[in-house]
Amino acid sequence: MEQDINYCKSLGINGVVFGILNQNQMVDVLATERLVNIAFPLKVTFHKAIDEVSDIMTELEKLISISGITSILSSGGHKTAIKGADVIKSMIQKAKNHLSIIPAGGITNQNIEEIHSLIGAREYHGRKIVGDLN
Repeated sequence: MEQDINYCKSLGINGVVFGILNQNQMVDVLATERLVNIAFPLKVTFHKAIDEVSDIMTELEKLISISGITSILSSGGHKTAIKGADVIKSMIQKAKNHLSIIPAGGITNQNIEEIHSLIGAREYHGRKIVGDLN
């Protein structure tokens, strides 16, 4: 991962996405901090690994404390953002201005308005938000 981050930096890419959990399914803070430091000054998004933890809000606090993480992709611990909407909304409230919570998971151009009305996020992630690009 370190080599991949350095490669991205050499290409002039402005951000990377990764997520590291330990054997107890909790955020691996030391490894995450190491990669965030290597990635600097790139934007860093912690991906949906957070959806695999047992206590998302506790793990979110850990990620908020790591300077350099700019956003987190999450479906609120559920398979889809719609099912995890309440948790995502709580995550956004807890993260406030520290970092951005980006709802992800089953978001398409068919359901983005419904999801936005439930969550009210500033950004969303989905493979088909702009329709089928095939």
